[in-house]
Amino acid sequence: MKISLIMPVAKFYSADSGSVPPYALLYLGSALKKAGHDVRIHHDSDFWRVINEIKAFGPSLVGISAFTGYPVKLACEYAKIIKNSIYGVQVVLGGYHATMLPKQVMKDHWFDFAVVGEGENTIVKLADALQKGENYFDIPGLWWKSDEGDTVHIGDDAPLSANIDYDIDWSLVDVSTYTKKVSHLGGKRYFYIFSSRGCPYNCSFCAGAFLHKQKYRKESAEHVIKQYKSILDKYDVELVEYLDDNFFVDLDWAERVAIGIGRPYRALIRVDRITPEVCDLLNRTKCRAIFVGIESGNEHVRNDIMNKRLTDEKIYSAMKLMADKCPDINISAMFIGGIPGEHYSEFRDTCKMAVMLTDINPRLLPQFNVYAPYPYCKSYVDAVNMGWVPPQKTEDWILDSKPGKAVDAVWLDYYSKRMMSKFKWTAVIFILLRQENNLRGLKGLAKRILRSLAVIRLKTDFYYAPFELRIFWFLYMNMIRADVN
Repeated sequence: MKISLIMPVAKFYSADSGSVPPYALLYLGSALKKAGHDVRIHHDSDFWRVINEIKAFGPSLVGISAFTGYPVKLACEYAKIIKNSIYGVQVVLGGYHATMLPKQVMKDHWFDFAVVGEGENTIVKLADALQKGENYFDIPGLWWKSDEGDTVHIGDDAPLSANIDYDIDWSLVDVSTYTKKVSHLGGKRYFYIFSSRGCPYNCSFCAGAFLHKQKYRKESAEHVIKQYKSILDKYDVELVEYLDDNFFVDLDWAERVAIGIGRPYRALIRVDRITPEVCDLLNRTKCRAIFVGIESGNEHVRNDIMNKRLTDEKIYSAMKLMADKCPDINISAMFIGGIPGEHYSEFRDTCKMAVMLTDINPRLLPQFNVYAPYPYCKSYVDAVNMGWVPPQKTEDWILDSKPGKAVDAVWLDYYSKRMMSKFKWTAVIFILLRQENNLRGLKGLAKRILRSLAVIRLKTDFYYAPFELRIFWFLYMNMIRADVN
């Protein structure tokens, strides 16, 4: 059977995210190809090029994997056109959004099926059944409609596989499109690796915690190395980033993987995993950057609302330890503003902590995003209970956590349009807080002046006349677009 798989390419302010391999499609496509099906993967920011490729291929089944937000809106647009263009084609939606809201997805006449949960086994069973003309009524993880389209049938949940050593068939994509040099990373050839699923923690805002049911599963270290080493060698990749939600859950495994891959890397780690021993591990495995989720500068918000279980003391001591023992490792510290239950004074605590952390560690870059209510996370339920009305149609789910594009946080007791604008400028100010400055001459001087102004703005809560922020943001976005495109 001919099968097309689509992953709509999300947008980052007018630049796209097409530099990240479509791992969901690669796992699905590899399983389908192994089962004997003719598979094409479509992962392109050019909407109409994808449509024309699919029309030319003429598939009997089209699978779309989409996360909540702009990608799922694009998924609806793809499905509408494909259903009207190819006679008899059937369309299935999978991914996070279909898993969280399958009943809503099934109301759309352009989707014939929804896959709930991980789809490697479900999609193969569905394709086999359609090809053979057999029924698909009892396939775990599959939602489907009656022939009349007026009755939705709910499939049993598909179990999470304990063994995720799935082989990827790299011939399904042009790998070279995902190994481009990135100027803001020193011009190094870069590649993203995906080696585990889920996270054992239960942060209230996290989509992954709900999707993976708080279960953490990893590929064997040997399989990760085998899966990626030849690709990295073939394309002369110099730097990798592990996409795992938490790369350092198992420290022995993480060390074996990092040494086996043999490249400098960037990865996410929980703050409370940072110890002197872990700092030594980061240094000897050539870690170049870590991402940490601090989320809020207020302990009540961070622990009682977000369920992070991190004290202020642990955060400050860990960042000081990184400065002392890993002075060459960059740190991206992620913060969220506007989560349901947060008060304005607690948002201000986040601003103050960002300044203090950059004083402690000059290589720390704070990053600020606005809370986005992803379906059925605990904080999503809180937002609904506080007055937010979620979209009633799949195509209306246009969520974005990027300041300036974020959903209006009407659940906040300090919500206003002016506050949403303040969130946007907070994100820009945070970028300027990093002290480490490798610029020289006038550029270096400009960077120091901009940081000083950023600190003053955050400490005094002064957001009026952000002229310098507008100029910086314009230049910064041009750099991002040039890198991603």
